[in-house]
Amino acid sequence: MSGEIYNGGFKYKYMEYGVGAKCLIKDATIKFTNPDEFNDPFDCLPSYSLNDAEELVKKDKVSFKRAADFLGYSPAERIMKKKEMVAKVKASVDQGDWVKSIRRNVGICSLTPKACNLLMWAHYGDNHRGVVAEFKNQIPNNLDLMQEYLCSFIVKYSKNKPIEELLTSDYDHALLIKGSDWEYEDEIRCLDIDRGAGIYSYRRDLLESIILGVKFDGNRVGEIKDIVDGVNEKYGLNVRLYRAKMVDDSYKIYIPGHPVYGDPAWG
Repeated sequence: MSGEIYNGGFKYKYMEYGVGAKCLIKDATIKFTNPDEFNDPFDCLPSYSLNDAEELVKKDKVSFKRAADFLGYSPAERIMKKKEMVAKVKASVDQGDWVKSIRRNVGICSLTPKACNLLMWAHYGDNHRGVVAEFKNQIPNNLDLMQEYLCSFIVKYSKNKPIEELLTSDYDHALLIKGSDWEYEDEIRCLDIDRGAGIYSYRRDLLESIILGVKFDGNRVGEIKDIVDGVNEKYGLNVRLYRAKMVDDSYKIYIPGHPVYGDPAWG
């Protein structure tokens, strides 16, 4: 798979405090979302040029097979109906069916390298009432374990929407580029193109801490503390529980006791 893998030390998931967050802690599961559910209508909606459609079905074996599978052709029909395939591939791109086939089979878990982004807390952390899950970032030697380790690719941002030839396009172009207005998210994405969208297990020992928002309901602190303590005791872990606070003299938050964001002057 193409794309630049994120190699930082930690990564973060902003969430509401609800069933999903509780399952993330207790069951070590996390949601992979289909792009149709994203709030950006341009997301995972690549544009293609059709100039190389004939080359795609003639020379590129991988794309040729993909085009044939998409059109429902048998191996014998692939050879006999190349010209017909070219026309149908062009029509499927024009009508949006090709893009829909890409979106249909992918699940995306969105993360970020930043734990104290005010806009991210507001937009995805339930207006600072939610939580952020902090994960250690580890890259396995076995690439089949990428999803289990939540290995993530860096999202790129562009003012202009790129248009690529079908023959040279890749997942970077289709799934890892967004409009520049979204750059504040500094997003990294774990992709699942085998199972698609769903709720899947991740390696439990990756969870480093849970960070409560500055407006987290004080009446529920005991509840989430019990959940974290229970997981630590059951699995021999040391998941920490923090609570974000506002800095007095700047528009900024910090996380008392945290090794990176514990000082109000972090960054």
